[in-house]
Amino acid sequence: MQTSSTVPRSAQVLTGLGLGAIALSALKVDVVNNYEYGAQISAELATVMVIAAICVGALPAMAAVFGWSGLIRSLTALCVLMTCWAAVNAYAQKMGAEILNKTSQAANYASAEQDQAQARATLARIKETADTATLERLIADAKKTADTLEAGDNKKMGMASGNCFKYCREAKAAHAALLDRLAEATARDKAKAELATAKSDAGAGPAEASMVATWIAARSGRDATDIARTIALVMTLLGIAVTQGVALLAHTAASLIGSGLKPTQTAEAEPQAATVTAHKRAVISEAEAYDWLIAKMRSAPGRVYTGSANQIAGELGLARSTYAAWVKRWTSEGKLETRKKGRSTEFCFPSSPKLRRVV
Repeated sequence: MQTSSTVPRSAQVLTGLGLGAIALSALKVDVVNNYEYGAQISAELATVMVIAAICVGALPAMAAVFGWSGLIRSLTALCVLMTCWAAVNAYAQKMGAEILNKTSQAANYASAEQDQAQARATLARIKETADTATLERLIADAKKTADTLEAGDNKKMGMASGNCFKYCREAKAAHAALLDRLAEATARDKAKAELATAKSDAGAGPAEASMVATWIAARSGRDATDIARTIALVMTLLGIAVTQGVALLAHTAASLIGSGLKPTQTAEAEPQAATVTAHKRAVISEAEAYDWLIAKMRSAPGRVYTGSANQIAGELGLARSTYAAWVKRWTSEGKLETRKKGRSTEFCFPSSPKLRRVV
């Protein structure tokens, strides 16, 4: 008599749900990357790329229910390759743009620092303290005085021009000195304005393409930007590998959830299967192996048990050749029927009512 328990194995279900949530997070990243890449070319390609990203998790989850087949493996590999290609393009564009932006910021900072140094040097050289408005007023007065004295000297000599004696020359010299002072004051004000602008440009501080790249460049003498690009490429490939690996956890998640929700069989359900647990401690006989397989068939959905040769031989502790020879003998004797399903084999009871009564 068979009895079953409908209580789910909560630990397996919770673990499966947790892994499923992690896989969905990775799939969300894949969907965004695939859509952004496909949308650059056409809406149709964007749709295909999004479906491929979803299938990265959906196909392994389906395989957990129906088993792996050559078609499912091929489609999964194709979807993973498409998703990796889209991710490489997406990350390369984002990281490349970020590196170029930081490189530009670093160049602007260096230029601002140089402008500050030049402005400070100019201010240190100039000693003029008067403002330009005052100097312009003094220059106007000095020019007026020099012109008046020159006109007086010309009048004394009875000539229209060309006469400038002592006081006239002193007035012109004073006017020229004031012009020099105005030039210095103008240069001073310009240096102050440039210094303020340079301080504003450098206010955000230097921008590094990568702290690690800067550290390596300082010790190797190589260009920090090139090192940053290499680091970005390596991180991109690692990120893609991790994302795809996490997305493929959908297979494990579906297996755990399905196993946890499946009703468990009590010890009365398959007494023959209990005897097979000793196969790891002792060599199992052909009769025990046959009883174990029959018990598996009776408890399987539709009384059809599916498994691969490596899996069953491993569980029974047999060499694959021994397992294959026994199965061939059982089928030839009509004790069970087999049919291929991908790389797995389906085991079912023989169709003959007479043989069914035997087992």
